[in-house]
Amino acid sequence: MFDHVDPYLLPLAIFFIFCSTIGLIGNAVMILCCAVTKRLRSPCHFLISLTCLIDAFHISGQYPFIYQFFTGYTSSQSDCYFILILPIVGYTAGGPLILAMGIDRFIAVKFPMTYRYYQQVSVKYLSVQMIFPIMYTAFFLAFGFIERDVNEYVSNFLTV
Repeated sequence: MFDHVDPYLLPLAIFFIFCSTIGLIGNAVMILCCAVTKRLRSPCHFLISLTCLIDAFHISGQYPFIYQFFTGYTSSQSDCYFILILPIVGYTAGGPLILAMGIDRFIAVKFPMTYRYYQQVSVKYLSVQMIFPIMYTAFFLAFGFIERDVNEYVSNFLTV
């Protein structure tokens, strides 16, 4: 059953299972804390929670790799794209969300009075902050969809 499993890579797969699970649990705890605690409802905390959610999406990309590693399953490049759509969203939106968080902290420090106003209109403020991460992620999702090939078979091991 596991004849195809390379014994030298087995510790790496177990390490991925362990670290990915800890990462998902840690991100879930952060999201839960920000959702439950009333003092953590500022735009900054929303950005932190959203970054944790996106990071959890990114981490979830390790599980298809682990499944492929133990089963030897291969799929078409198109199927691989759809299997890994959440991790793609995770790793493309993660950087821009950290940038948005940095811009938020810069505004809070450099222009504290203006930032107080932005906290009162937080939906509009966060909507403007989310424009770049959403556009950046949408671009890469569209590019991946256009470039996928139904006839080419790949291993998820190579795409994660």
